[in-house]
Amino acid sequence: MKTHTIGTDTFAIFEKSEKGGLLTLQFIWGKKDFRMFLERRTSSAAVKGHQAVLRSKSGEYLLSRMEYLYEFEWYQFDKVSDHGLAHDEVRWTNNRAVRYVELPQHFYEVATQLACLEFGLTQKGAPAKAV
Repeated sequence: MKTHTIGTDTFAIFEKSEKGGLLTLQFIWGKKDFRMFLERRTSSAAVKGHQAVLRSKSGEYLLSRMEYLYEFEWYQFDKVSDHGLAHDEVRWTNNRAVRYVELPQHFYEVATQLACLEFGLTQKGAPAKAV
């Protein structure tokens, strides 16, 4: 399994795919599984909230979704609910169910860097901020 170390954290790449303008990256941090989806940006697509814009030679991609696997169900990234000295408490939702996970600070930006490393992308503008 391929790994990347960003800061003091190590991430293992579980699976990546590129299909028709959709990039998918599934990775592991600690004992937790995450996956992210990047969609090709159309000229009319506006950047919302915490979306990152990533560039390649073939165009721009938006980080459209990030998910966390808990008890065989995927929860979608909602927001950073609390900040600590080295970790953030991140809120994930699945319909009405809500989970809070303590993750390294700036986890959303680190995940974006991971996508850049795996797909050969560069980040447009300032790093994404998870608000």
